[in-house]
Amino acid sequence: MSRVDEHSFFRRLTEIRLETERNLLPRIERIFADMRPAAAASYEGQGRRLINEAQVRKYIIDPMLEALGWKLDDPAAMIVEVGVEPLDDSSHRRFLDYFGAGKIDECQASLLVEAKRLSHELPTHDEGMDLKQVMAEALKDAQKANSATRVRGQRGPLSVEWLEVLTTLFDYVERLASGEHGAPRKVLLTNGEWLIVFTDPVKTLVRKEISANDLLVVSNLNEAAETAVALFAQLSFASLTEGLQEQNIVDLCRFVESDGDPLPAAFAVDISTAELGKRPVMGVLPAIAVQVPSGGWLRFMNPAIEQQVLRSEAELANDMRAIHEQAEVLIAKLRTHRDLHLVDAAALESSIPKIPRFPSTRLLRRVADNRFVMYLGENTHPFVDPGAFAGCPYHSYGAAFKEGVAASAAPILRPSTEPPAYFPSGSARHCAHGGVHALRAKKCAIQGMDSFLCCRACALQARCWPDGAPSLPCSKQQQDVDVKTLIG
Repeated sequence: MSRVDEHSFFRRLTEIRLETERNLLPRIERIFADMRPAAAASYEGQGRRLINEAQVRKYIIDPMLEALGWKLDDPAAMIVEVGVEPLDDSSHRRFLDYFGAGKIDECQASLLVEAKRLSHELPTHDEGMDLKQVMAEALKDAQKANSATRVRGQRGPLSVEWLEVLTTLFDYVERLASGEHGAPRKVLLTNGEWLIVFTDPVKTLVRKEISANDLLVVSNLNEAAETAVALFAQLSFASLTEGLQEQNIVDLCRFVESDGDPLPAAFAVDISTAELGKRPVMGVLPAIAVQVPSGGWLRFMNPAIEQQVLRSEAELANDMRAIHEQAEVLIAKLRTHRDLHLVDAAALESSIPKIPRFPSTRLLRRVADNRFVMYLGENTHPFVDPGAFAGCPYHSYGAAFKEGVAASAAPILRPSTEPPAYFPSGSARHCAHGGVHALRAKKCAIQGMDSFLCCRACALQARCWPDGAPSLPCSKQQQDVDVKTLIG
């Protein structure tokens, strides 16, 4: 499969537009003209009216979704014409045009796509109006409408056709939200030319808190190409599979073939904290992130492995060794199905299309309260030995406070979840220096999980400080120690 990213998506949108205008619509017109030669002239230029929804899906929407990384021939990823049950006995079963699933056997809702005919135009609006605001007002009209009083041909602020489309969409998402799959992360409504993206379907379509800020609307494929980066970030398989629940290691075969070029992979860990008495205890599970050909990173774990509970700092080296061994077994099992090549944290980070909201980052995903997934690249475990920097005085709040550079108003005396700091003051893995905290404010990828972790003890240090961080105070301290040793 060719590379899937925003650039290839842009090129494919352009190809789809040209193919539609130059070949598809003229071909539809010729078919109708051949069937009724006497009326052939009346079909000229009427391709948009003549093409049906099934043809729009096959020749326009399907290629668009494939360019976003969705495999339409794989029901583990995208199901076509899937049924959803009614909320009560007063309504009937509905069928979704496309349902993007995120997890095998659970069909976690990722993307709902509802297709319309090419002749289905956007709601009536004055030229130059903000289309997001037009659609927001249309949604409000549909939400207020009393379905019991609607009759075909009724006139009002919203056409009967659009009233039906939007009330049906409300119903679709409400049904999904009430079921085991949950509401989709994104919803796309499109006729193959205009696209309406619901960036927060729960807020807009379930809670009915309608705002133009939660919509992305483009009126044609030219505009779609111009906003390809934003559309890719909202709708691609790569974007929407980020943060999904883990996959079982035996299910890699459901996503990729056994032969082909090695797939990019990276080590990761699932980290959770729980209160034991007054002290947070950390549990760590190894995982492997694999970039599948459609561009997304999926996380694979072995459900038979139990969490490695970090007992104490004195035992940390043994705990990290155990996690390393589990991770090596995990990747070896995955490699029995498909060859994998490890990438470093910086390469993994650059391949993820959007920056999540804090406390998540491209390399740290909060999946629940006090639970994170940390992507490590080529490292198997999250915490490393600080080595020569273990003796840095700024591991202690007292030394930093004495010099007027303390990072906090008071020392962190025990593991804490607020602020997040597993290693307290005095630990060789704690950093109490405010200057370091300021330097790494825009660098650190894991502040949401541990904001006081010493950079030298973090598995991502090479990603943040590829030059070895000579400007950090600990480097200067070590240089002084080295000089004294030489003089001595």
